[in-house]
Amino acid sequence: MFEPLTHYIVVRRDLPLGEVLAQLAHAAGESFFLLGTKSESGRSVHDGRGMAFERTNDRILKGLFRPHETIAIVLGARNEHRLRKLEQTLLAHQVPHVAVVETDGALAGQLCAIGLLPASKGDVAHHVADFHMLRELDAPKRERPPPTPMPSEGA
Repeated sequence: MFEPLTHYIVVRRDLPLGEVLAQLAHAAGESFFLLGTKSESGRSVHDGRGMAFERTNDRILKGLFRPHETIAIVLGARNEHRLRKLEQTLLAHQVPHVAVVETDGALAGQLCAIGLLPASKGDVAHHVADFHMLRELDAPKRERPPPTPMPSEGA
């Protein structure tokens, strides 16, 4: 029976929306691109040669991988500290992932997102069980200017 792969992306919620989207794109793109490869990009890639990685590679080689049926799940991490704890867990359990560390600007050197390579949900879901679906951001909201009053009729 076919089971679609699940692609988990965990991104910090304490960043402005534009940064969240950029980091999400990096984590998703790079981790998906590396699926089935054993090479490393300029990012910190940890394939660990763990069981999840080997099972996923076996499915790719047997033609059982269907990218269009992959389930994408975006989770939010409260801050960099929570994301670093997750990275340590993934490293300890040899879960293949991409750690996206910003290289420039105010966030230079900070871990901003993690993309787990797509895998069987049963192999990786328990590692991200403490994180929740990204529904809103914790970044401070900018105050909106008061609405401009409409000119009165007949003036």
